[in-house]
Amino acid sequence: MNEEYDEYLDRSSSSNKRIAILVLAIAIVAVAAAFITQNTENVSVDFLFLSGQAPLYVVIIISMALGSLLTMVLGGLRRRRNRRAAM
Repeated sequence: MNEEYDEYLDRSSSSNKRIAILVLAIAIVAVAAAFITQNTENVSVDFLFLSGQAPLYVVIIISMALGSLLTMVLGGLRRRRNRRAAM
């Protein structure tokens, strides 16, 4: 009986963690959406040898996507390094 209860607590904790992450993600998306809808004017963009005009919300979306991608890649590399160190 005790093992079943421990297993229930483990599942419950994992479920609560997922819900918290989901709520945080929704909040971030809502704030980003509000910011994006308020920034529709065109801006000048210069990056390395590229330059041009783009709506500010496009620049924001691309920046957020690249930041998320970089975070995922670095997090994956960190997990990989930690797994190798644990072996």
